[in-house]
Amino acid sequence: MSSNNVVVDGVVLPGFDPTRAQADLARLTGQPEERVKSLLVGKPVIVRRNVDEATAERYVAALQRIGVSARTESTERLELEFDEPLTSPAATSDALLTRDGVAGSAVQETPSPALRSLATTAIVEPPQDSSTDSAGPGPTEQTPTPRLWNPNAATAWSLLFSPILGAVLVAKNWTSLGVPQNRSTAIWSGWAMAVFMVASPFLPDWVTAGTQGIAAGVVAGFYWGVARPQSKFIVDRYGKQYPRKGWLAPIGLGIVAIAGYVAYCVAVVVFFSKDQ
Repeated sequence: MSSNNVVVDGVVLPGFDPTRAQADLARLTGQPEERVKSLLVGKPVIVRRNVDEATAERYVAALQRIGVSARTESTERLELEFDEPLTSPAATSDALLTRDGVAGSAVQETPSPALRSLATTAIVEPPQDSSTDSAGPGPTEQTPTPRLWNPNAATAWSLLFSPILGAVLVAKNWTSLGVPQNRSTAIWSGWAMAVFMVASPFLPDWVTAGTQGIAAGVVAGFYWGVARPQSKFIVDRYGKQYPRKGWLAPIGLGIVAIAGYVAYCVAVVVFFSKDQ
């Protein structure tokens, strides 16, 4: 079985925010940010040694998912034959580092004291993805940033089209983000608002008289309990510059829904007027 090292190249992949990548690397390694930022100063560092190829690729995939440039390096390249004997360990090191003309960009084989323990033990074992196997995506594949609706803008549109629209958009965002388990709060808030709106024509006058205040409270609760946590999640993961989805379809759907609700209210009023 071949033995491999995992090398962090010291740079952030294009399209990723360096500050966010550093924070994610700290979480992945369980180390303070002040410590892991030394891995992102432009110099390659070996962070895991002598692991099998599949394990090394999982490490690389985990690092690249958070935007850290990393690669595997086979240790078999160190088994060289020299025409002349090398007289000292330093000479051996020089020969290895100058092989193939990479002396100026060689992997840092002896990290600084601040990195030594990090380079040998820091990277936690990434979870094995049961949905993929060795024939899955290679270690260089990145998870693209999904296109999302701005949850703060969804709150603003909820003032016009009710939080039902905002709840639907936030729930779909969670699915696009790969965390569908977070949809429950948005779904329940949408259903609660839908029930209230369907029942509103039958509510007592003292309740309907405060509809505007109730609506403002519902929208405020939607923002703080549903939209704002998602907004913070998105900014923490991708920063403020992430791909946005358009608003034409949601606004069109909102207009149709409002028209349908108005028709429903008119039908209720007409129906009960005939009984009087």
